[in-house]
Amino acid sequence: MGDFSILNRQRDIKLLKSKEFDLILIGGGITGAGVFLDAQQRGLSCCLVEMQDFAEGTSSKSTKLIHGGLRYLKQGNFRLVHETGKERNVVAHIARHLTYPKEVLLPIIKGGSFSKLQLKFALWVYEELAQVPKELRHSSYSKNELINALPGIQNKNLLGGIGYVEYQTNDSRLTIEVIKKAVELGGVAVSRLRASELIEGENGVVSSIRVKDITSNDTFTINAKCVVNATGPWTDNLLTVKSNSIIAKIKPTKGVHLVFDQNRFSLSKAIYFDTPDKRMIFAIPEDGKVYVGTTDTFYEGDLTNPTISNSDVAYLLAACNNMFSELDLKSEDIVGAWSGIRPLIDEKNKRPSEISRKYEIYQDASGVLSIAGGKLTGYRKMAEKIVNTAIDKYFHKASLYPCNTSTLKLAGSEFDSNKSYYEILEEFLDSAAKLGWKVEEAKWVFSQFGSQAEAILNLQVVEGDIPEYLHKTLLFTLENELVQTPSDFFIRRTNLFNFHFELVVLHYDSVSQIINAYLNLKPDQIATDERKFNAMIDTLKKINQSL
Repeated sequence: MGDFSILNRQRDIKLLKSKEFDLILIGGGITGAGVFLDAQQRGLSCCLVEMQDFAEGTSSKSTKLIHGGLRYLKQGNFRLVHETGKERNVVAHIARHLTYPKEVLLPIIKGGSFSKLQLKFALWVYEELAQVPKELRHSSYSKNELINALPGIQNKNLLGGIGYVEYQTNDSRLTIEVIKKAVELGGVAVSRLRASELIEGENGVVSSIRVKDITSNDTFTINAKCVVNATGPWTDNLLTVKSNSIIAKIKPTKGVHLVFDQNRFSLSKAIYFDTPDKRMIFAIPEDGKVYVGTTDTFYEGDLTNPTISNSDVAYLLAACNNMFSELDLKSEDIVGAWSGIRPLIDEKNKRPSEISRKYEIYQDASGVLSIAGGKLTGYRKMAEKIVNTAIDKYFHKASLYPCNTSTLKLAGSEFDSNKSYYEILEEFLDSAAKLGWKVEEAKWVFSQFGSQAEAILNLQVVEGDIPEYLHKTLLFTLENELVQTPSDFFIRRTNLFNFHFELVVLHYDSVSQIINAYLNLKPDQIATDERKFNAMIDTLKKINQSL
C-alpha cells in the first residue's frame, strides 16, 4: 500500500485536525496542485483540500494540450505566448510520459483568420518566443498536400496549409502526478473536503478554515499561517463567505468538446481550423477517437455540472461539417462529450473568445491569497509566482529552498533521457507480453503511468471479470492515487470514459465491486456514484437526440 492510498485517508484527516500548517491550499485542480508542489518543495509544510475528486472541475475538461497559444499572437499578447511557450518545454521534460509532440495542420483559407504570409510570420514569432527546437518547427503544405493529409477537407477557397507542433497531454493525470509528487515530499492532500468557512483570528487575518467531509458529514478546523484560494471558477464563491471580501473578478466561460469514432470522422492528423463565426477550434485524433472543441460562451449555471446545450452541439457539428463538406456529422454520431468552465479574469465589454487568458494574484483584507485565470500550460509558473508572494508576506524570515519545479520530474517520468524513455517502454512491453497482455493494453498502461507501469505489472490480483491490465491498474490507483469511486478511476485516473466508453459500461459494475470490497463502502456511498454515472449516460443519450 502506498502512502497516498485511500486507506490512509482517515490518518491524513487526523493530521489535518491536529497540525498547524504553514500553508493551506484550497482547490485540487492543476493550479492548486502546482502551488501545493512548489510550496512543499521549498520547505513549507502544506496541505491541500478539494471538495470533489482531484481535477474533477476544469482540470479534466480542457482541450488536453500543453501549448503556447498561437491565437494569442492575434491579441498582441506576446508576454503570454513567451511565458507559456517556455513552460511548454518545461512540462514536456518533467512529465515526459504525459506530454508528447503532435503535428497540427492549420488550413489557410481565403478570407480566413490568417493569410499564408501572416501565418508564416506568426509561427516564426511563436516559435522564437516559445523556444521551439528546430526539428519541431513548422512546415508548409501545398493545397494538394493538405488535401491528401486531410481527406474530405473542403477545397473551396483552400490555399494550402501549415503544419506546426503542439504537445498533447492527459490533463487530469498531469494534475494527480503533481499532487503525488507533493505528497511524496511530505504534503497532505485529501479530496472530498469542502471549505465552508474562512476563520479570522484576533488580528483580522484568516488563519484557519472550516471544512466538511463530504463522505461522512463530519466538520473540523484546519489551522495554518497562510491560506491560498486556487478554486478556479469557485474563487469568488469562496471569498463571499466573508463580509470584507474584495470585488468579484471571475467571468466564467464554458468550453464543450465532442467525441466521435475515428471510423466516422476519419482524421489521422490534428487540425486547428476556422469556424464560420471567425473563431478557431481543434479536431484531434486520440485512441481511435476524434475529439473536437472547444466552444467559448459565458456561463451562469451550476459550476459543478456545466450543461451541454443543443446550441453547443449544433455549433461544433456545423464547424466540422463546414470544414469537411462531405462529412455530414450528426448528433447521433457523438460517442462522448465533456463540458468545463474557464475561470477567466473579467474584462468588461469583451466577448468570451476576446478575454485574455492572463492570470492574477491578489489578496483581500483578511490576508487570503487568491490566484485565478491562466492556462493549463502555465500552471507551474503561476504556482512559482504565488508562492513567492506568500513567502514575501508570511515567511520572509524562514530558511527555504529556491523553486526547482522546472527540473523536478513528476511521478512516472523518471527517465534519464528521451532514449531511456523508449528503452524502458520496450522493456515493459516485453515483460507485459510474457504475462499475456496485448500490445495495445501494455501501451495504454505505459501512456498513462510511464515509469510506474512496471509496478502495475508486478501487482498480484485474483483472476476476475475484468482484464488483468485493467484490474492491476485499478489496484495501483487505489493504493497510490486516492481513488474512491469508479468515476474517479474511469474519468480522472485514466482516459477510459472519454475514449473507451463502451469498455467503461462493460466493466463499471465489476470495478465498482472491487472498489467496494477494498474500501468496505456503505450502500449509500455506492449508490451516489452509480447515480452520477447513470446521469452521465443519460446526458450522452440526450446529446445524441438533441438535433
